[in-house]
Amino acid sequence: MSTTPDPTQHEDARLTLSGLAAQGARRNRPRGPVLLAGVLLAGASLYAGVQWLSLSSEQGRVERERSRAARVLQASADLSALRAGAEEAGSESETEPISDILARLQRYGGEFGIEIPFPRDSTRDVRPGLRERRYTYTLSDASIGSILGWVAAVTDRVPGMRVYSFNLSVRQSRWQLIVEFIRLERTP
Repeated sequence: MSTTPDPTQHEDARLTLSGLAAQGARRNRPRGPVLLAGVLLAGASLYAGVQWLSLSSEQGRVERERSRAARVLQASADLSALRAGAEEAGSESETEPISDILARLQRYGGEFGIEIPFPRDSTRDVRPGLRERRYTYTLSDASIGSILGWVAAVTDRVPGMRVYSFNLSVRQSRWQLIVEFIRLERTP
């Protein structure tokens, strides 16, 4: 009898041995460090996200504080200018209340041939003894020279009157101006 090895038995043994080796390799693969690295990556990502949100919040706060500081500096400069003007002023100071201010503004409009409506008028106390008055006008005229002449006349002839905001546009072939004047007045 011949003892020739069966090639299929040899192949089956080799595949079985290969499968056992692969199974052993999978069992011996380190899972703990991989899981730890994943958890650390997730934690670091969460921490970075929280810090980024905190940074953007702080940047907004810094911008608000810068804006506030700029307003304080502007108010300080305005106050210094008012004090300097009060020292140089004659009979009518920049902060002296003017009882006929609206009539004056309408009269100046008549000089330029434009009708001046009544303004939106707002008042707020800046500090004890000093009040801020705002006059907001919306004007419409075919001539830009008349509108700008009126604005110049108001700021030149009314002591302490300043332009706070100015929006000029063209609407249906007419110039439209929304202007807000501001004036500080002493209170009794």
